[in-house]
Amino acid sequence: MAFKIPNLGFKVSFEADITDPSSLEIVQFTDLSQGATDWYWQFGDGDTSDLQNPTHSYAADGDYTVSLIAWVNDRIAGVSTIDNYISVATAFDPDAVAFITATGITNATEQSAINSLVVDLKAASLWSNMNAIYPFVGGTATTHKYNLKNPLDTNAAGRIEFRGTPTHNSDGVVFNPGSYGSTWCVPGISELNRSYGEYIRLSANDGWSGSFIGNVFGFKLNTTPAITAVGVNNLTGFGAGLTYGYVTTSIVNATEGYLFNNSTTLYTNASVASSPPMGVIYIGAMNTGTGGNDGPWAEYSNRTLSFAHLGNGLSSAQHTTLVSIVQTYQTTLGRNI
Repeated sequence: MAFKIPNLGFKVSFEADITDPSSLEIVQFTDLSQGATDWYWQFGDGDTSDLQNPTHSYAADGDYTVSLIAWVNDRIAGVSTIDNYISVATAFDPDAVAFITATGITNATEQSAINSLVVDLKAASLWSNMNAIYPFVGGTATTHKYNLKNPLDTNAAGRIEFRGTPTHNSDGVVFNPGSYGSTWCVPGISELNRSYGEYIRLSANDGWSGSFIGNVFGFKLNTTPAITAVGVNNLTGFGAGLTYGYVTTSIVNATEGYLFNNSTTLYTNASVASSPPMGVIYIGAMNTGTGGNDGPWAEYSNRTLSFAHLGNGLSSAQHTTLVSIVQTYQTTLGRNI
């Protein structure tokens, strides 16, 4: 085997625009060598690149040694290695990293907002209460579909399948008439100890945009009255209160149910209707019933949905905490709420 002699005297060097990035922050590496024609970077975390001026991010905290091997034509020109060159001191939560990796979002503000959301939910002991969380970040159908709790691109993981023609933007999802989303989530045989919440932006159109569901619990009332999983009664009389912000139906148990708008309790019930079994949860459309197995019959929608969750029943105090966390998340993203 023949080896070509390295170009003696050739100086290989490089620099990074930031050497103390936070977790997942994009670092720009720049080759400072003169006349190199090929490059091989080793970033110290197992990843490599053959670009001249690559970018890279680090998921975990720690110190990373970076190396650059340069060629001139097909001869190795030299190697430059800087020990512990990159120092990552602020690691993101692993669940935030998993979501960011799955969605592919690279915007630093969006990444930080997701991490803070996860950290805040865990600190408030709400993370374990959630079965599905939809942050609607990234501005596209591809990024909006992922469930923060289980960011796999599968129906079983609770990803959203968008149906109809919703509009996707940096503020969330606009479920235009006839469009909605299937979460593929089936909570179980009873709606007891369940909650559903969504953050609706105050934007265009008259009336309550609503959301929801086929034969699952949601923003509906029985005439008894009772918060229920079935029934086709819409929220007559509550329309003025349900215009924007975080709205949640929370069924804690057979004797405790709530309807919240932001941190205001709109409805409390001491006798919750129970009606198994329940079907797939749909989001993004007010419904009068189910349109067969394929989904709901949408009445109207059109407002921007900026956040949604499915989870266990929340108490009034838990809901207030959740509203505050989600409000902070929306503000961090600069959403006009």
